[in-house]
Amino acid sequence: MSALTGLASLILSFILSVAYGAYYARKAESFARMLCKTSSILLLAVFAALFAAPVVLVAALLASATGDFFLSRTGTRNFLAGMAAFFLAHVAYIGLFAQLGGTFEVLLDRWMWAVMLIFAAMAMASWLSPKLGKLKVPVLAYIVVICAMGLAALALPVHAGHLMVMGGAAAFIISDAVLSIELFVLSCGARSLRVTPYIVWTFYWSAQVLIVLGVLGAPV
Repeated sequence: MSALTGLASLILSFILSVAYGAYYARKAESFARMLCKTSSILLLAVFAALFAAPVVLVAALLASATGDFFLSRTGTRNFLAGMAAFFLAHVAYIGLFAQLGGTFEVLLDRWMWAVMLIFAAMAMASWLSPKLGKLKVPVLAYIVVICAMGLAALALPVHAGHLMVMGGAAAFIISDAVLSIELFVLSCGARSLRVTPYIVWTFYWSAQVLIVLGVLGAPV
């Protein structure tokens, strides 16, 4: 019964994610928009819990859903609260990847990828910094933690599940990079804003799913 409930949760999460991406991604703030966005990740947490995923993974998903709740609302306070929730989600993911067997030795073997990731994070921080104003400290701190999350994923040993996790981490980074450009670089009315919400959501939800499925299929 729990397995069927878990699969139903995953299917419903997918349906809600498609509904959000297809209809709500560019809509104004509303209860329905918030509920659709937040529930799609909450249901992933239910799916993970019912399939006996590590507690830290469920915690990361719950923190992500909390972040989605705040980011679906307008205002600087909600933005900062959402960023704080996702900061905690990435800290949880870093702990999760270490629990899955990530090691510094493996990371050294992939030093070229690690250097590229660090360079990209530094370039993004340098590019955004003059545009952030009072948000500079929290945004730069967030760039550091998501870079650390990516490095923690790179430190995982080779395994099919781990490759999915690494793919999920990469998709998460892409989603947040596009979101940062959308929020701080693109001017209001820019043509790119017609497509960036769809890119952000597609990569974000795919990232969470890849990490969940990868962890469930990986040795602990």
